[in-house]
Amino acid sequence: WRQNGHFAVDRREDPRLYHWMLSQRTRYKGTDSHQVRLSKNQIYVLKRIGFAWTSDRDEVEWQLRYDELVQFGEHHGHVQVKELENPDLYRWTERQRYRYRGYGGSELSEHQIKQLEKIGFRWSPSD
Repeated sequence: WRQNGHFAVDRREDPRLYHWMLSQRTRYKGTDSHQVRLSKNQIYVLKRIGFAWTSDRDEVEWQLRYDELVQFGEHHGHVQVKELENPDLYRWTERQRYRYRGYGGSELSEHQIKQLEKIGFRWSPSD
């Protein structure tokens, strides 16, 4: 995480780390009777560093962009990204609006909608 700044680990790039992360997720969920569940302290530490509790790469990448939007909001006082301020983040916010309206292949989950609304995200940039 410190090296790359994210938890989107490819199995081929770092098999040991990938399997360790998979093990932590399994221990957290308690779905394998052969593995000891994570302690409250272990869960706390992993949450503090922003550990991704899912191995779904799309969800991990969505969360990374969302975190970037939160940081943008903390710095600028709003989350209405202009294209000239941050082109990549702007395009991501536009994709979220399309997904919210049911375009772009996949809709936003209820959880993603709530996360965006919690930080004051506007579904129409002109609002």
